[in-house]
Amino acid sequence: MSDRDDSKLDRFKLETSFGDGTVTHITYKTDMAARERRARVQTTWTDKKNLGSGGFGVVILQQADGGELRAVKKIYTGAANIDFTREITVMTKVAHRQDLFVKFLGWYTNSDFVFIAMEYIEHGDLTHYLKNSGPCSANIAQGITRQLLEGLVTLHELDIAHRDIKPQNVLIASPEPIWVKIADFGVSKRTKGTMLHTRLGSQGYVAPELMGLLSRRYMDDNYSQAVDMWALGCVVHEILTGEIPFREVEYEPDGTTEFDFGSEVGGMEPRTDIGTLKSFCDGKTDLPTDLLRRSLVSELAIAFVKELLVADPDSRAAAKKALASVWIVSEEEPRTNISIEDTRINKIKQTFGANTSPTSHGVNIRQPVKPLVVVPTGQKETGSSVTDAM
Repeated sequence: MSDRDDSKLDRFKLETSFGDGTVTHITYKTDMAARERRARVQTTWTDKKNLGSGGFGVVILQQADGGELRAVKKIYTGAANIDFTREITVMTKVAHRQDLFVKFLGWYTNSDFVFIAMEYIEHGDLTHYLKNSGPCSANIAQGITRQLLEGLVTLHELDIAHRDIKPQNVLIASPEPIWVKIADFGVSKRTKGTMLHTRLGSQGYVAPELMGLLSRRYMDDNYSQAVDMWALGCVVHEILTGEIPFREVEYEPDGTTEFDFGSEVGGMEPRTDIGTLKSFCDGKTDLPTDLLRRSLVSELAIAFVKELLVADPDSRAAAKKALASVWIVSEEEPRTNISIEDTRINKIKQTFGANTSPTSHGVNIRQPVKPLVVVPTGQKETGSSVTDAM
């Protein structure tokens, strides 16, 4: 990030020494009881297990000598075009909003890796939440969406595009009352003073302008923060129905395409029906709402999804406008539980097999999924090349 504040980065850097499977930080605090203006505090963290892995490296669970837990993202810095300062810079800029974003605890390095320390959120991510509970009730869906919009308003006002909004990057800080936090800024980028060129995103949540599906009048070599709003629309659709929009109904991943990431549970990731999406982008068909209606979603909620899933990026609702939408500020009546339960059972059977009973498959470990990266031939992203290869 070209306008990064190096002094702020330095303030978050941890004084560190490494041991065998351990890391020790030296910090300083004022101890009034001991009348010490700058008391030295030593804390040792021990690696417990890997929480997940991706193109960036691994996420490790560490425990302090006092019992506290944290998650540490370990990124290999020897790969070409890796500039870890982008992710850290974004985290320093949003560190004051620990209610909206995963808490940033500092960073440190050795000769081969950079380590980003964050709070450990034991309840896992939105993917696991939806797999366990099925489609959300209206009030929970509104609560999750409202919090995500507050986070996107904060990011976009800082001229930052997240570029990989998806359920795996939404952590459940509290299941009841529902409280979510946005995580993983590995492909985030400053939108002021630079252009967004590199094709980023994850299957099922990628905006059509990144897939080359828009007509020429909408197409540009650049794209905007509107990609986050399309991704949010896909997430909201999934929260309400248990499925992404434009899902390809019959799909067996075989690992032969760039979209076949494979999920942690069941070995499947939803795949987009490109033909249906292309028809929608061309204006030949309307946004498919059958699944929303079968799930007994209100007309206000459907109208909200339609504000986000707009082919033309310039006509897509911005985060601040969406936050003031009628569905977000209204209080809905609960939906009939029969349809929701049927949808939940079908989802579980689809994921775990037709003979599976609708019991809870508890998973509380976040498994990062490598984002789709498509760089058109002959194009380079203006600004920094950072973690776009992650």
